[in-house]
Amino acid sequence: MATAALALAACSAGEATEPVAADPTATPATGGTLHIADEREASALNPYTAIDNNSARVFAQILETLFRTDENGEVVPWLVESSEANADFTAWTFRLREGVTFSDGTPMTVDDVVYSIDTVRQSEAWVSMFAEIETVEATSPSTVVVTTSVPSPALEASLSLPFAPVVPADLAGMTPEEFGQHPIGTGPFRLESWTSGQRITLVRNESYWVPGRPYLDSIVFEAVPSDSNRTQQLRGGDLDIIATPPRPQLAALDEAPATVVGEFAMAFPNYLLLNQESGAFADPRLREAVDLAIHRDNILAAAGDGVGELGGSFLAPALDFHDESLEPVTRDPERAEELLAEAVADGADPHFTLSISAGGTYANLTAQIIQENLEDVGFTVTIEQLDGATVLAEVGAGRYDATLFTMTSDIIDPLEVIGYYVDLNALWTGGEIDEVATLLEAAKQAVDQQTRSDLYARIQQVVYDDRSLVVLGYQPWIWAWRADVVGYEVPMTGVPWLADTGFRE
Repeated sequence: MATAALALAACSAGEATEPVAADPTATPATGGTLHIADEREASALNPYTAIDNNSARVFAQILETLFRTDENGEVVPWLVESSEANADFTAWTFRLREGVTFSDGTPMTVDDVVYSIDTVRQSEAWVSMFAEIETVEATSPSTVVVTTSVPSPALEASLSLPFAPVVPADLAGMTPEEFGQHPIGTGPFRLESWTSGQRITLVRNESYWVPGRPYLDSIVFEAVPSDSNRTQQLRGGDLDIIATPPRPQLAALDEAPATVVGEFAMAFPNYLLLNQESGAFADPRLREAVDLAIHRDNILAAAGDGVGELGGSFLAPALDFHDESLEPVTRDPERAEELLAEAVADGADPHFTLSISAGGTYANLTAQIIQENLEDVGFTVTIEQLDGATVLAEVGAGRYDATLFTMTSDIIDPLEVIGYYVDLNALWTGGEIDEVATLLEAAKQAVDQQTRSDLYARIQQVVYDDRSLVVLGYQPWIWAWRADVVGYEVPMTGVPWLADTGFRE
């Protein structure tokens, strides 16, 4: 990855300047407004009710966690100076960093930390990740002790979850709804305004505890649903950074003097979900036929423009304990045709609808390849294009046959992803969850790393054999930005920390 910057520190998107050569060592100047766009806007800025990456990317600039996942995929202390566990990992002692203040100028205290951990462990969205916590106590003005009912060797990773930040105790007197509109955190930026459906503007937190950060004066988050439109606005200078540019345009963007493409951690697994509960794929022979018919190499080459890699595990390669021994399913259209014929002879219906989000280049091309592959072996596939929110609502309610899906992780340990797989009924497919749930509980408590690895490997094999999640391949986080932007990094969580980002002097 190469980055560069140009012009004056006060330059913002839309000002015409001459680009300079990429320079990954450039230090950002102080000042400027950064315009960044994704497909959707944040749904909420209350971390205890939000569950989406778009929200996390915004509030992670406002709210900070006790631990962070850095650009190397390592969990590092952040709002704590140090942490220590007892021998069986049932008691953790956290010593808080001194001199940390919230954006309103008040100091962060042990009461804030106790309140924050107690709140996230009771939140509907994240309760399963912290169910083992029994008590959270302040044992001194700078020390918090967390005790758990079972060994919890991955607690530091869990507390790096962007949705588990430190907030003021009792939300500084606000209701959860009010806090979602006016969040207060220890992060490098604070919320200035939120115009729903248009933009969210953050400004520098003058009380930020890290010397010299942030570089930027402000950040404007915008929602641009079409990846082609995002790319056009980037090229035109109306945006500085965009998420998921169209794969076929990556080479041109990277070769242009005014823009840069960055490929980050291979954290983006792509699935085809096959719904057993709707009856469409209750017959395992249908699921196997689909799995064997798909030409994954074609999807990677055409829809992914050759960016990414193939594999068999439903866990992305960026996660700890990813099982590389699970290979991509070998394409066998003849066997797929035989299985489908057997199932149809027993009453199975070969007709189904593939629901996808409209506007995405990858989704459209992938759906077309899948449709062609499956119709070649005897399926009849109807592609249904809906807006992203509608697709998610329909899938979440079980009203679908098949859909394209991805599930990224906010922490390096796979317990979050596997926990969601269990909690969401095998990602709304009705697939195997009982054995996975049992194995997950054992893995979470396993202090020995090899034991944990073996348990996680077994989970990946169970999901692989069930074929409700057909793994199409993995993609890196891909962003593109103007060549005048420096210091932009994206960790495996997909949530960048923009305190280090700015414009070249």
